[in-house]
Amino acid sequence: MTKGKLYLIPCGLGGENEMSILPAQTIEITHDLDEFIVEKEKTARHFLKRIEYPKPLNDLILHPLNKRTRVEELIGYLKSCLAGKNVGIISEAGCPAIADPGASMVELAHEAGIQVIPLTGPSSILMALMASGMSGQSFIFHGYIPKDKSERIKFIRQMERDAKNKRQSQIFMETPFRNHQILEEVLSTCNPNTKLCVASNISVSNERIATKTIQAWKKTKIDLHKKPSIFVIG
Repeated sequence: MTKGKLYLIPCGLGGENEMSILPAQTIEITHDLDEFIVEKEKTARHFLKRIEYPKPLNDLILHPLNKRTRVEELIGYLKSCLAGKNVGIISEAGCPAIADPGASMVELAHEAGIQVIPLTGPSSILMALMASGMSGQSFIFHGYIPKDKSERIKFIRQMERDAKNKRQSQIFMETPFRNHQILEEVLSTCNPNTKLCVASNISVSNERIATKTIQAWKKTKIDLHKKPSIFVIG
């Protein structure tokens, strides 16, 4: 029996404009599916509605995928693919499996010999790097940096050293309600001439992306409260 495929379906970064942001092929393939692995069912239904999904939303099969999902459940989600049916993974925002629990699902799919197909769509990490003016030849994404303040300060200093010595862009993020805290710590820790890119609300109507020296950022007023943001040190 031919196995089905596992499609990785990107969605908008701010819950808007998917019809203009996503390629037609991504939307077309998503329209053909009726079984999805999703981080949150409510968010997934809203996304499908925004891309004018043609089938009744109540008839969908939605499997929850989050940090509480057991491995046994994840393996069970692949039964349809093993039986020849195509299934999609939908992230909360951006690309599945990138800073996202979908990676564990993709790993299991490869182990089961299921073809994994990534579809084109927005990635806040790459879009921030593209717009930062910093090195796209050598870069690293750290995800969320340490919560402990002393460890976080050490981590920021190490990122600054790596940015300078390796000429490597250092990309990281924070939960939106702690954006101001992490920005203040970067500004108080890094050298005045070190460059920092702050990219918030990427791809939505109030997007703001700016790269400045630490010294210049200290003179800048910026509201990042509860705004999804990516930071790049270079």
